[in-house]
Amino acid sequence: MSEDLQVSVSTIRERLFTERLRALHPEGLSAFEAMKPRSRSKYIEDNWARMFPPVDLALRKVVTGPIKRLVTKAMGPDADEVMRSHWEPQIKAKMHNTFEFYIIMLRFHSFARASLEEQSRLLLNYYLLLVEGVYAAQVNLICYLLSRTGIPYRSSKAMSEHSAPAGSMGAIEEDSLWNKLRFMEDNGLSFMVDACDRQLRNSVAHLDFIVFTNGCVGYGAGQRGPKVIKYEELVHKVEVMKSISDAVNEVLVEEVTAWRKASKTVQQKAAKRPSKTKKEIKDPASVLRAAALQKPKKKDEGEVRL
Repeated sequence: MSEDLQVSVSTIRERLFTERLRALHPEGLSAFEAMKPRSRSKYIEDNWARMFPPVDLALRKVVTGPIKRLVTKAMGPDADEVMRSHWEPQIKAKMHNTFEFYIIMLRFHSFARASLEEQSRLLLNYYLLLVEGVYAAQVNLICYLLSRTGIPYRSSKAMSEHSAPAGSMGAIEEDSLWNKLRFMEDNGLSFMVDACDRQLRNSVAHLDFIVFTNGCVGYGAGQRGPKVIKYEELVHKVEVMKSISDAVNEVLVEEVTAWRKASKTVQQKAAKRPSKTKKEIKDPASVLRAAALQKPKKKDEGEVRL
């Protein structure tokens, strides 16, 4: 790959930590940057939870039950192949883009005195990136797994002979977010549906919003029931979306990893079982001789030839 096209995947964790430290504890930044690479890596590992609090335990408990049941029931070789070849590379790219934008927000916070209006504009774009990125990928996967449990997925788009098969990952990805969220809500996954303000997402995506100098945001004028929310409400919506995405991602990774490990163990046990070899077909005479039921013929002595 050309150097001009490389991305910073290998350093994303350190860059996230550095900018978070710069924003929250700038007094400790110089000492951190002076550390040697190995010491810096250890410091990041030891202090990561302090900079980035883990998923809330209560939220994780809400998420774990439904996701675990779904993975247990729906996972199989075909679903695993879809995840490995398509979904996992996609989610990594979306997470990378989200992290990069978050780093930009942290830098802006560190180097500029942002007004509430500017902060709201940044948060609106961050919210859209969260919804269209990691959250949308999670919704697609969950709908796909639900369809594998035998629940029919009905696309909101007209199907043709060239369309992807109903219930396939391709068909689900092409469908509307609203139809997918409704499908999830009908099947016991309302905790994910409630996290998304679809009206706000649509307004930001179509530039149908206005930001006031005090940080308030008006949106939905082109839809039913226009709304105005305060800056604090916007922050809360972003936090809810980020929290639910983090929790779902964490549980999905754990459950799929556990399924793969269990599946591998079953395959290894099956490989160790001795294979049943076909018995050699023996000559009837040799079988009788072995059982001492038939004596071997003696060589004729003094054979007379005519």
